[in-house]
Amino acid sequence: MSRSLRRTTAILAACGLVIAACGSDDDSDSVASSDTQTTDAEDTAVEDNVTVTPPEETSPPEETSPPEETSAQEPEPTEAPAEIEPLDLTLGVFPGAWPNINDFVAQETGIFERHGLNVEMIDLATGPDQINAVASGSIDLASNAPANFMIPNSRGQDLVGVVNVINAPLYSWVAQGDWPTPNADEPYPGPVEDFRGANIGITGLGAEVHLFTQALLRDAGLSDDDVTFIAVGGVATGVAAFEAGQTDIHVAFEPAQTLLTNQFDGKIMLDLRAGEGPEVFNQVSGQIRGALRSSVESEPEKFVRYQDATEEVIEFIRDPANLDAVIDAFSVYTGLERDLAQSLIESNRETLSPIYSCVGHDALAQFEVDVEQIPEGDTQECDEFFWSGADRFLER
Repeated sequence: MSRSLRRTTAILAACGLVIAACGSDDDSDSVASSDTQTTDAEDTAVEDNVTVTPPEETSPPEETSPPEETSAQEPEPTEAPAEIEPLDLTLGVFPGAWPNINDFVAQETGIFERHGLNVEMIDLATGPDQINAVASGSIDLASNAPANFMIPNSRGQDLVGVVNVINAPLYSWVAQGDWPTPNADEPYPGPVEDFRGANIGITGLGAEVHLFTQALLRDAGLSDDDVTFIAVGGVATGVAAFEAGQTDIHVAFEPAQTLLTNQFDGKIMLDLRAGEGPEVFNQVSGQIRGALRSSVESEPEKFVRYQDATEEVIEFIRDPANLDAVIDAFSVYTGLERDLAQSLIESNRETLSPIYSCVGHDALAQFEVDVEQIPEGDTQECDEFFWSGADRFLER
């Protein structure tokens, strides 16, 4: 399966509203050919005492037209069902990152194509980049955490969720192997005290990893003044900054956790995936796809096809029988060694789900109010936040 053209999109000027985070079956028309069997007239033995009268000569038979074919003799060919007309869709993806595992696999296995989608993936390394691009109409769909759509909506945007992808938190705070962690075994927020004085790598300022880290600092009695945030971009550049020693702690999502801990002596200080940290972070969805409401209302079929493809590919990835195919597809975009890719997929595939929790939504909305990212009274109910065409994905 050929890999789709992937390009990096320059992000249009951000509305100041924007924040956020991070072959075909050969039916071999077997024409049944029945061998026409001809039988020679048998020679008849004539006994001597029997007189055989030769037949009277007759005129040769008149030529007749061949009988008309009837449906009983040979059925009329039926017209093949018309192929689905493909629709173009542009999708923002985090380069080589787990949050887009569904899209990478759907592209490489032909699932998008089967659902009538020509998908062009646009590399956008940070949450704010994704939101800027979808808000400006540069892409049809953005990949992001729910809060990164909720916050701009509270400031005038009209973005809607289309389908959920990951129903668990994504982030870990990974430190250099020699970074002092005397509070590592303390209950939360104890380990956060060890953030003091660190250069912390984040995808970008205002991204969800930034906002979540600020919340951890507050819980530990620290502030932004106690650390230095460094915007390092996506997985590849973030890992490179960590390897070069430019960051002491990296706020990671896969495959960064796997790379940092297996290849660069990193150690996990706090892991939301393990249920650590604030309870609210463990209630919320980790990743959805969102779009402008006006886009989904003007071209609903495009987004319905994406929903259907996402449901199919999530089921495909979660099935252990498809592990090799999933590894092959994911490796195209990550370059991970096979054993690392297998470990990552097996550890995380159960978190994939198209279902969005409204309970988690409400908890997240209140958190954003508490940290003054959304004004009181400007939050959206779950039904309003998600597109009406996505109702089947909402768990109330």
